[in-house]
Amino acid sequence: MSGIGDHQQANATNNVTQILLNHQHPIMSGSQDHQQSSGSSNVIHTCRLVVTLYRRNEILTEERNAARALFEKSQDEIRGLKTQLRESEMLRTQSHNSFMLLFNSHLIVDEKLKLSENMVKNLETLLEMSKAKTRALENLEFKAFEDLKACKSQFEEFETQTQNTFHLLEKKSSEAHLQVLAQQARCLEAEAKTQAQEKELARCDEEFKALKSELHEAKTVAAREQVKVEIQLEQSQEEVRQLREETLVLVQNQLDRSQEKVISLEGVISELKKKLDEKEVQVVQAPRKRGRPPKAQTALNDAKKQEVQVVQAPRKRGRPSKAQTALNDAKKIKAN
Repeated sequence: MSGIGDHQQANATNNVTQILLNHQHPIMSGSQDHQQSSGSSNVIHTCRLVVTLYRRNEILTEERNAARALFEKSQDEIRGLKTQLRESEMLRTQSHNSFMLLFNSHLIVDEKLKLSENMVKNLETLLEMSKAKTRALENLEFKAFEDLKACKSQFEEFETQTQNTFHLLEKKSSEAHLQVLAQQARCLEAEAKTQAQEKELARCDEEFKALKSELHEAKTVAAREQVKVEIQLEQSQEEVRQLREETLVLVQNQLDRSQEKVISLEGVISELKKKLDEKEVQVVQAPRKRGRPPKAQTALNDAKKQEVQVVQAPRKRGRPSKAQTALNDAKKIKAN
């Protein structure tokens, strides 16, 4: 623009020289008195005109230089702001990638938690089966106890009958010696029956003892298995609880960091946009204060339109910004 101002200044000087020549030409062809009076007035008017044009040209040159310097400074600031915007976009992309990695790790941890819960359910099923076996053994013990009571009642009845028989035999032995042989035979028969019943009772007692020992062993084994199952269940529940707490703490910390990064990046972007708007307003308002439209305003408006198109390009395609997407995903995971 300084070259343009120098060219205009040279043109103004040539115009002034041409005006002086035009005023001097009629002076040489007229009378001398008329030439002196009209020539002096024309020279004064021409000098004033030259001075006015020269001052006006200097003012225009200074204004153009100032506007050009302001425009170049604004362009440098706009380029710096664009560079910062590109860097902020790169940081936003990196934060989104890290967030996606964290989200994938969270899915893996959820799968592990599901597997642990399935293991806990299987252990609970085994515990229920062991409890069912214990109840069956208790029922068997109760049945054996009932059988033992029945055997004891039969033995008591037989013992009562035997005692009554012995009393009758003692009474009848004094009455008749002839009936002794018959009674002895009866006694021998009764003794044989008694021995047989005693053997049967001993066999029942041995069977009851065997059943009792088996029941005791089964109870011991069931108790050991139940203790093992309960210990494994407690260990699994403790591991699941610790894993869940550690996972929740890790995910919450990562989500807080990602959300803080996204919020800081949005704050930086808003501050950069505010600075860019302020610089554009300064560039637009600076030439208007001097009372005429600037030549740099058109270029600045074009740059502003291009900047708006670059910012609004993802919105026109129907996609939200990466920072907004990451923030929404973080909010969903935190809510879950």
